Amino acid sequence: MARLGGDEFAVLVESVGDPDIALQLADRVIDELSRPTVLLGTEVIAGVSVGITFSDLGYRTAEEIARDADLAMYEAKSAGRGRVVRFDSAMHRKVAEKLALEADLRRAIGEGQLSVHFQPIYRLEPHRLSGFEALARWVHPQRGPISPGVFIALAEESGHIEALTDWIIDHAMDQLARWKQGRPDRQHLGMHVNICGRDLTRSSLAPHVEQVLQRHRATPGSLTLELTETMLMGRLDVALRTMARLKASGVRFSIDDFGTGYSSLSYLGQLPIDSLEDRPLVRVGHAREPAEPGDRARC
Repeated sequence: MARLGGDEFAVLVESVGDPDIALQLADRVIDELSRPTVLLGTEVIAGVSVGITFSDLGYRTAEEIARDADLAMYEAKSAGRGRVVRFDSAMHRKVAEKLALEADLRRAIGEGQLSVHFQPIYRLEPHRLSGFEALARWVHPQRGPISPGVFIALAEESGHIEALTDWIIDHAMDQLARWKQGRPDRQHLGMHVNICGRDLTRSSLAPHVEQVLQRHRATPGSLTLELTETMLMGRLDVALRTMARLKASGVRFSIDDFGTGYSSLSYLGQLPIDSLEDRPLVRVGHAREPAEPGDRARC
Protein backbone atom coordinates (compact mmCIF):
# COMPACT_ATOMS: atom_id res chain seq x y z
CA MET A 1 0.00 0.00 0.00
CA ALA A 2 1.29 3.50 -0.82
CA ARG A 3 0.17 7.09 -0.49
CA LEU A 4 0.18 8.69 -3.93
CA GLY A 5 -0.37 12.21 -2.61
CA GLY A 6 -3.03 14.25 -0.89
CA ASP A 7 -5.87 11.94 0.07
CA GLU A 8 -5.20 9.30 -2.59
CA PHE A 9 -3.78 5.87 -1.82
CA ALA A 10 -2.99 2.82 -3.94
CA VAL A 11 -3.24 -0.82 -2.94
CA LEU A 12 -1.57 -3.56 -5.02
CA VAL A 13 -3.20 -6.95 -4.49
CA GLU A 14 -1.33 -9.94 -5.90
CA SER A 15 -2.48 -13.42 -6.87
CA VAL A 16 -6.18 -12.64 -7.11
CA GLY A 17 -7.78 -15.43 -9.09
CA ASP A 18 -11.36 -14.25 -8.65
CA PRO A 19 -12.19 -10.56 -9.35
CA ASP A 20 -14.88 -10.73 -6.68
CA ILE A 21 -12.16 -11.06 -4.05
CA ALA A 22 -10.81 -7.62 -4.96
CA LEU A 23 -14.32 -6.16 -4.89
CA GLN A 24 -14.92 -7.65 -1.46
CA LEU A 25 -11.62 -6.21 -0.24
CA ALA A 26 -12.63 -2.77 -1.52
CA ASP A 27 -15.93 -3.02 0.36
CA ARG A 28 -14.00 -3.88 3.55
CA VAL A 29 -11.75 -0.86 3.04
CA ILE A 30 -14.77 1.42 2.70
CA ASP A 31 -16.40 -0.06 5.81
CA GLU A 32 -13.26 0.34 7.91
CA LEU A 33 -12.40 3.87 6.79
CA SER A 34 -15.99 5.07 7.10
CA ARG A 35 -16.17 4.33 10.81
CA PRO A 36 -16.60 7.47 12.95
CA THR A 37 -13.43 8.76 14.57
CA VAL A 38 -12.73 11.63 16.95
CA LEU A 39 -10.56 14.46 15.62
CA LEU A 40 -9.74 17.34 17.98
CA GLY A 41 -12.76 16.48 20.06
CA THR A 42 -15.15 16.28 17.11
CA GLU A 43 -16.53 13.09 15.65
CA VAL A 44 -15.90 12.90 11.91
CA ILE A 45 -16.71 10.33 9.23
CA ALA A 46 -14.43 10.10 6.21
CA GLY A 47 -15.89 9.54 2.76
CA VAL A 48 -14.14 6.87 0.68
CA SER A 49 -14.29 6.04 -3.01
CA VAL A 50 -12.48 3.09 -4.61
CA GLY A 51 -11.51 2.42 -8.21
CA ILE A 52 -10.25 -0.99 -9.31
CA THR A 53 -8.54 -2.32 -12.40
CA PHE A 54 -7.06 -5.75 -13.16
CA SER A 55 -3.77 -6.71 -14.77
CA ASP A 56 -5.42 -9.10 -17.23
CA LEU A 57 -6.33 -6.08 -19.39
CA GLY A 58 -2.84 -6.25 -20.89
CA TYR A 59 -1.08 -3.33 -19.25
CA ARG A 60 2.52 -2.63 -20.22
CA THR A 61 3.53 -0.17 -17.48
CA ALA A 62 2.65 0.60 -13.89
CA GLU A 63 1.60 4.10 -14.98
CA GLU A 64 -1.12 2.64 -17.19
CA ILE A 65 -2.49 0.62 -14.29
CA ALA A 66 -2.51 3.64 -11.96
CA ARG A 67 -4.17 5.77 -14.68
CA ASP A 68 -7.10 3.40 -15.16
CA ALA A 69 -7.57 2.77 -11.44
CA ASP A 70 -7.64 6.55 -11.04
CA LEU A 71 -10.31 6.88 -13.74
CA ALA A 72 -12.42 4.26 -11.97
CA MET A 73 -11.97 6.05 -8.64
CA TYR A 74 -13.19 9.37 -10.06
CA GLU A 75 -16.14 7.56 -11.60
CA ALA A 76 -16.93 6.27 -8.10
CA LYS A 77 -16.67 9.77 -6.63
CA SER A 78 -18.94 11.26 -9.29
CA ALA A 79 -21.52 8.55 -8.57
CA GLY A 80 -21.88 9.76 -4.99
CA ARG A 81 -18.84 8.52 -3.03
CA GLY A 82 -18.79 5.51 -0.75
CA ARG A 83 -18.74 3.33 -3.86
CA VAL A 84 -16.55 0.82 -5.67
CA VAL A 85 -16.20 1.06 -9.45
CA ARG A 86 -14.38 -1.38 -11.69
CA PHE A 87 -12.58 0.08 -14.69
CA ASP A 88 -13.84 -0.63 -18.19
CA SER A 89 -12.73 0.63 -21.59
CA ALA A 90 -15.79 2.90 -21.91
CA MET A 91 -14.16 5.20 -19.35
CA HIS A 92 -11.40 6.01 -21.86
CA ARG A 93 -14.01 7.08 -24.40
CA LYS A 94 -15.73 9.16 -21.74
CA VAL A 95 -12.47 10.95 -20.89
CA ALA A 96 -11.73 11.55 -24.58
CA GLU A 97 -15.19 13.07 -25.08
CA LYS A 98 -14.71 15.23 -22.00
CA LEU A 99 -11.36 16.53 -23.26
CA ALA A 100 -12.89 17.31 -26.65
CA LEU A 101 -15.79 19.14 -25.00
CA GLU A 102 -13.33 21.07 -22.83
CA ALA A 103 -11.45 22.24 -25.92
CA ASP A 104 -14.75 23.25 -27.55
CA LEU A 105 -15.73 25.19 -24.41
CA ARG A 106 -12.42 27.06 -24.43
CA ARG A 107 -13.07 28.12 -28.01
CA ALA A 108 -16.70 28.96 -27.26
CA ILE A 109 -15.70 31.36 -24.48
CA GLY A 110 -12.95 32.96 -26.56
CA GLU A 111 -15.03 33.29 -29.73
CA GLY A 112 -18.28 34.45 -28.11
CA GLN A 113 -20.31 31.32 -28.88
CA LEU A 114 -22.05 31.40 -25.48
CA SER A 115 -25.21 33.37 -24.82
CA VAL A 116 -26.93 34.77 -21.74
CA HIS A 117 -30.64 34.35 -21.08
CA PHE A 118 -32.34 36.71 -18.65
CA GLN A 119 -34.91 35.36 -16.24
CA PRO A 120 -37.23 38.02 -14.77
CA ILE A 121 -37.50 38.51 -11.01
CA TYR A 122 -40.70 40.00 -9.57
CA ARG A 123 -41.43 41.54 -6.21
CA LEU A 124 -44.48 40.13 -4.46
CA GLU A 125 -45.53 43.38 -2.80
CA PRO A 126 -45.97 45.62 -4.66
CA HIS A 127 -46.08 43.24 -7.61
CA ARG A 128 -43.67 44.55 -10.22
CA LEU A 129 -40.57 43.59 -12.16
CA SER A 130 -37.49 44.17 -9.98
CA GLY A 131 -34.69 42.71 -12.07
CA PHE A 132 -33.26 39.74 -13.89
CA GLU A 133 -31.03 36.73 -13.31
CA ALA A 134 -28.35 36.12 -15.94
CA LEU A 135 -28.16 32.47 -17.03
CA ALA A 136 -25.38 31.22 -19.30
CA ARG A 137 -26.35 29.01 -22.24
CA TRP A 138 -24.25 27.08 -24.76
CA VAL A 139 -25.52 25.66 -28.03
CA HIS A 140 -22.75 23.45 -29.41
CA PRO A 141 -22.51 23.55 -33.23
CA GLN A 142 -22.55 19.73 -33.45
CA ARG A 143 -23.95 18.50 -30.13
CA GLY A 144 -26.70 21.05 -29.76
CA PRO A 145 -27.63 22.56 -26.37
CA ILE A 146 -25.23 21.62 -23.55
CA SER A 147 -26.69 21.61 -20.05
CA PRO A 148 -25.31 24.32 -17.71
CA GLY A 149 -24.77 21.54 -15.18
CA VAL A 150 -22.26 20.03 -17.61
CA PHE A 151 -20.38 22.99 -19.06
CA ILE A 152 -20.20 25.08 -15.87
CA ALA A 153 -18.80 22.13 -13.93
CA LEU A 154 -16.39 21.50 -16.82
CA ALA A 155 -15.31 25.15 -16.75
CA GLU A 156 -14.51 24.82 -13.04
CA GLU A 157 -12.50 21.64 -13.50
CA SER A 158 -10.57 22.96 -16.49
CA GLY A 159 -9.81 26.40 -15.04
CA HIS A 160 -11.98 28.32 -17.53
CA ILE A 161 -14.54 29.40 -14.94
CA GLU A 162 -12.79 32.72 -14.24
CA ALA A 163 -13.05 33.82 -17.87
CA LEU A 164 -16.66 32.60 -18.01
CA THR A 165 -17.67 34.45 -14.84
CA ASP A 166 -15.99 37.69 -15.94
CA TRP A 167 -17.70 37.51 -19.34
CA ILE A 168 -21.17 36.88 -17.87
CA ILE A 169 -20.88 39.77 -15.40
CA ASP A 170 -19.74 42.16 -18.13
CA HIS A 171 -22.38 41.01 -20.62
CA ALA A 172 -25.19 41.10 -18.04
CA MET A 173 -24.37 44.59 -16.77
CA ASP A 174 -24.03 45.87 -20.32
CA GLN A 175 -27.52 44.58 -21.11
CA LEU A 176 -28.93 46.09 -17.91
CA ALA A 177 -27.45 49.48 -18.82
CA ARG A 178 -29.09 49.27 -22.27
CA TRP A 179 -32.48 48.49 -20.73
CA LYS A 180 -32.18 51.41 -18.32
CA GLN A 181 -30.91 53.97 -20.83
CA GLY A 182 -33.38 56.83 -21.15
CA ARG A 183 -36.01 55.01 -19.08
CA PRO A 184 -36.59 56.58 -15.62
CA ASP A 185 -39.16 53.87 -14.85
CA ARG A 186 -36.47 51.17 -15.13
CA GLN A 187 -33.76 52.66 -12.93
CA HIS A 188 -34.73 50.37 -10.02
CA LEU A 189 -33.97 47.18 -11.99
CA GLY A 190 -31.11 44.97 -10.81
CA MET A 191 -29.10 42.03 -12.15
CA HIS A 192 -28.30 38.72 -10.41
CA VAL A 193 -25.30 36.66 -11.51
CA ASN A 194 -24.24 33.26 -10.15
CA ILE A 195 -20.59 32.84 -9.25
CA CYS A 196 -18.54 29.81 -8.22
CA GLY A 197 -16.47 29.10 -5.14
CA ARG A 198 -13.07 29.78 -6.67
CA ASP A 199 -14.26 33.19 -7.91
CA LEU A 200 -14.32 34.59 -4.37
CA THR A 201 -10.79 33.35 -3.70
CA ARG A 202 -9.13 35.05 -6.68
CA SER A 203 -7.69 38.52 -6.42
CA SER A 204 -8.87 39.56 -9.90
CA LEU A 205 -12.62 39.32 -9.21
CA ALA A 206 -13.11 42.54 -7.26
CA PRO A 207 -11.06 44.75 -9.66
CA HIS A 208 -12.90 43.29 -12.64
CA VAL A 209 -16.33 43.91 -11.10
CA GLU A 210 -15.33 47.46 -10.16
CA GLN A 211 -14.25 48.16 -13.74
CA VAL A 212 -17.50 46.73 -15.11
CA LEU A 213 -19.62 48.85 -12.75
CA GLN A 214 -17.71 51.99 -13.69
CA ARG A 215 -17.81 51.30 -17.43
CA HIS A 216 -21.57 50.77 -17.44
CA ARG A 217 -22.23 53.50 -14.86
CA ALA A 218 -24.12 51.05 -12.68
CA THR A 219 -25.96 52.39 -9.66
CA PRO A 220 -25.07 50.93 -6.23
CA GLY A 221 -27.05 47.79 -5.50
CA SER A 222 -27.82 47.02 -9.15
CA LEU A 223 -25.55 43.94 -9.20
CA THR A 224 -26.19 40.96 -6.91
CA LEU A 225 -23.77 38.04 -6.88
CA GLU A 226 -25.37 34.72 -5.95
CA LEU A 227 -23.37 32.05 -4.17
CA THR A 228 -24.14 28.80 -2.40
CA GLU A 229 -23.65 27.91 1.26
CA THR A 230 -21.28 25.08 0.41
CA MET A 231 -18.85 27.24 -1.55
CA LEU A 232 -18.32 29.50 1.46
CA MET A 233 -17.37 26.72 3.85
CA GLY A 234 -13.76 26.78 2.64
CA ARG A 235 -11.29 29.72 2.72
CA LEU A 236 -13.79 31.91 4.50
CA ASP A 237 -11.13 34.48 5.41
CA VAL A 238 -10.25 35.10 1.76
CA ALA A 239 -13.90 35.19 0.72
CA LEU A 240 -14.74 37.75 3.41
CA ARG A 241 -12.02 40.13 2.19
CA THR A 242 -13.25 39.91 -1.39
CA MET A 243 -16.86 40.35 -0.31
CA ALA A 244 -15.99 43.38 1.83
CA ARG A 245 -14.29 45.11 -1.10
CA LEU A 246 -17.22 44.35 -3.43
CA LYS A 247 -19.74 45.55 -0.83
CA ALA A 248 -17.88 48.84 -0.67
CA SER A 249 -18.46 49.13 -4.44
CA GLY A 250 -22.21 48.67 -4.00
CA VAL A 251 -22.42 44.96 -4.86
CA ARG A 252 -25.08 42.92 -3.07
CA PHE A 253 -24.86 39.21 -2.15
CA SER A 254 -27.47 36.48 -2.05
CA ILE A 255 -27.22 32.93 -0.71
CA ASP A 256 -28.48 30.57 -3.40
CA ASP A 257 -30.23 27.26 -2.62
CA PHE A 258 -30.41 28.17 1.06
CA GLY A 259 -30.92 25.13 3.26
CA THR A 260 -29.21 22.63 0.98
CA GLY A 261 -25.81 23.06 2.65
CA TYR A 262 -24.64 22.63 6.23
CA SER A 263 -24.30 26.23 7.32
CA SER A 264 -25.61 27.34 10.67
CA LEU A 265 -27.36 30.67 11.09
CA SER A 266 -24.49 31.88 13.28
CA TYR A 267 -22.08 31.05 10.46
CA LEU A 268 -24.17 32.93 7.91
CA GLY A 269 -24.34 35.84 10.33
CA GLN A 270 -20.65 36.49 9.67
CA LEU A 271 -21.33 37.14 6.00
CA PRO A 272 -22.49 40.40 4.37
CA ILE A 273 -25.58 38.73 2.87
CA ASP A 274 -28.50 40.79 1.60
CA SER A 275 -30.98 38.04 0.73
CA LEU A 276 -31.56 34.28 0.81
CA GLU A 277 -32.87 32.18 -2.05
CA ASP A 278 -34.62 28.88 -1.43
CA ARG A 279 -34.68 25.99 -3.89
CA PRO A 280 -36.27 26.04 -6.32
CA LEU A 281 -38.89 28.78 -6.50
CA VAL A 282 -38.65 31.60 -3.99
CA ARG A 283 -36.10 34.29 -3.28
CA VAL A 284 -36.83 36.20 -0.08
CA GLY A 285 -38.65 39.27 -1.31
CA HIS A 286 -39.06 37.89 -4.83
CA ALA A 287 -40.83 35.13 -6.74
CA ARG A 288 -39.83 33.55 -10.00
CA GLU A 289 -40.11 30.56 -12.26
CA PRO A 290 -37.56 27.76 -11.68
CA ALA A 291 -34.44 27.87 -13.81
CA GLU A 292 -33.01 25.02 -15.79
CA PRO A 293 -31.16 22.46 -13.63
CA GLY A 294 -27.47 23.27 -13.43
CA ASP A 295 -27.82 27.05 -13.41
CA ARG A 296 -26.83 27.15 -9.77
CA ALA A 297 -23.13 27.69 -9.28
CA ARG A 298 -21.52 24.39 -7.87
CA CYS A 299 -20.80 25.55 -9.03
